[in-house]
Amino acid sequence: MTVQTNVSEFLSQVKRYKTLKVSDTGDARAETIQIPYQARKEAKEGLEQDIFTFGMGVNTNQIGEGNITNVVIKSRFTNLGFKASQFEGELKEFLYTLIDFVNKYREINRESPIEVDDIVFNRSVIMNEVELLKANQEQLGVVSEDTRLANHPWVSDTDEEVKKMKEESEGDIDLDEPIEGEGDEPNE
Repeated sequence: MTVQTNVSEFLSQVKRYKTLKVSDTGDARAETIQIPYQARKEAKEGLEQDIFTFGMGVNTNQIGEGNITNVVIKSRFTNLGFKASQFEGELKEFLYTLIDFVNKYREINRESPIEVDDIVFNRSVIMNEVELLKANQEQLGVVSEDTRLANHPWVSDTDEEVKKMKEESEGDIDLDEPIEGEGDEPNE
């Protein structure tokens, strides 16, 4: 029997019987290495930080700590932005190659080619909306109303918003005047 066979047989017996054979004078006991809790915790935190740093990711456990400002949010997403930009370049290159391939196929079939001017990716970023609204309100009278509305987080179409604001100001509502169809007496 080889050493390998003996070791394999030994391990299979330990797994099967959960016991060890030892001589009368022999001794066997389990040995464990105790790593202090604080050292394990620090090693885990360091590894986790390295994963997010070198992986250019965002640790979502840190995003909502306390009263967070837009500057802090942007700084935490910086690495992810770099990674996204790099990926966008690779993806654009792939898509243009794919379009070239499709156009060659269409050319063989005497079809018109697909024309693409540019490929644009829209990104969104988490923001502290309360901070944005406060900053927008503070700009009242400092910048034009169009600029302020264009930077308002709830306004997507400034022209439409200006139109709505004009309609509201022209149709001032008197809150003391009763609504048509409502009388003082209840309907029976």
